[in-house]
Amino acid sequence: MAEPVLGRLVHEPSGRVLATHAAVARSVWGRLVGWIGRAVPADTALAIDACGQIHTFGVRAPLDVAHCAADGRVLRVARVAPGTLGPRVAGSVRVWETAAG
Repeated sequence: MAEPVLGRLVHEPSGRVLATHAAVARSVWGRLVGWIGRAVPADTALAIDACGQIHTFGVRAPLDVAHCAADGRVLRVARVAPGTLGPRVAGSVRVWETAAG
């Protein structure tokens, strides 16, 4: 992954570690490319800021995505199949992408 790894993704209320490696796609290129053409490691999450909808064109496997509001609340969780558009979620400012499952 070209983006810097920031640390772990943790569900704060339960303390459950959702991903041991988490990164934010900050560049235009990183935001556009995401997981295209690469395997998605089971222990890795990628955040895309200023994002209300994602695509999986060129992505090899389904993704689980969590759309989050500015205060960090999860607005919607969805599984997005390869080669499709994910749901557009009003109020979403960050989308976390992980391997499905």
